[in-house]
Amino acid sequence: MVAAGLALLFAASLGWTQDENPPRPETIPPEAVPVPPRPQELRLGYRLNVSFPHHIDRENIASLSMGASDLVHFALQDAADDPWYLRIPKWGGAFAVDTAIRYVSHEYGHLSAFSKAGYHTAVFGPKDGIDTTAPRASFGRMFLNGFNPWDNSAVSVSQADWDRIVDDFGNDEDKLRRFRIQIKGGGLNQEAVNLERYTDRLLDGRLSFLDTAPYFISGAAVLRYPASVELSDTGDYIDELRDAGLRTTVGRMHTLSALTLLSGSTLAALRGAVIGGLTSRGGVVEPLALPVASRVVLYAPELENYLSQFGPTLKPSVPVRVYGVLLRPSYEQLFVSGKTMGEFGLSARAPIVSFLALSSSVYRNSSGGTWFDGSVDVLPLEWLAFTLGYARAEEYSFHRDVYGASNDILRRREGSLILALTAWHSF
Repeated sequence: MVAAGLALLFAASLGWTQDENPPRPETIPPEAVPVPPRPQELRLGYRLNVSFPHHIDRENIASLSMGASDLVHFALQDAADDPWYLRIPKWGGAFAVDTAIRYVSHEYGHLSAFSKAGYHTAVFGPKDGIDTTAPRASFGRMFLNGFNPWDNSAVSVSQADWDRIVDDFGNDEDKLRRFRIQIKGGGLNQEAVNLERYTDRLLDGRLSFLDTAPYFISGAAVLRYPASVELSDTGDYIDELRDAGLRTTVGRMHTLSALTLLSGSTLAALRGAVIGGLTSRGGVVEPLALPVASRVVLYAPELENYLSQFGPTLKPSVPVRVYGVLLRPSYEQLFVSGKTMGEFGLSARAPIVSFLALSSSVYRNSSGGTWFDGSVDVLPLEWLAFTLGYARAEEYSFHRDVYGASNDILRRREGSLILALTAWHSF
């Protein structure tokens, strides 16, 4: 029986060698490996400040500029099966268009500062004609100018609005100077707000490889802005501070801005850009985080830089997620000769259930000013959110300086009712 089996086996093997060639290992196709996901998102939102409906809200500027960038990224269609020599040009294309988008966002940041005091008849044109012949501002003209690195245009308001400004401020030179300082810092502050929103996207696990392009553009805003040109934001900002008896320098401003490049989000974005450009697995940028306990994650510290009415500031914070709740305690310090000021802050975002989330923040300035806001997000669909919020401020705070809807120079208190709608699509 055994002998018969061996004979059959020998005959079968002999028949194989005679009738067919056995497959060689190199001809066997490898097992199909799933393509690594490289998800992105397209997110559009708008919020209405019911209490100050004519204010050009910084959150809206950030949301619209990020949404415009998302549309560009959607058109580029970053994919894991792209070779590296295609992924890198896509990133470069995103960088070029996003630079123009950030330019528009910067200019609208100036207009946001104007609108806080009720002025919004905007003009935009060459700096040598901004007071006389500059035409009405338009989004399209700003966008096209944003592709020109040697552009010599600026944004302002009409002469009639400037005349009203002088009257409304009672021709008080100290108040007018503070207002001019606020305007000069408005564009760079808007880019800092944009950067903070991209940081939020990173901490929520939604920052993509192509998102790192606009991230770096806003992150280097102060460093790349010339200080010696005509009507320079940074140069005029320093001069106005000096006239108020406060001193800072271009070097100090650049140092504070450079420190933000050490933020956990910046380092994560740099790592994500390299991995995303050179490998197929780098679709989503991973934040730098340390799990310290069950359901407790500590993120790398963040450093943010703003230009306040009294000088440049540095705002360190340490994000931590506890049982799904993201907390960001912070302390913002003024860096200027002639004045000392600091501000404690705490923000929180808490998902309650799948269709409900809460957000809140509170800030207390050493000068006595306070800020509080809170909002409720209702998500009836997995791609749609409605928001109802309220913000209240008293006196001056760094946070109100940037995010407020009214001017603390003219109004001691501020109360805002906010409605918002946000929609998104992952691709």
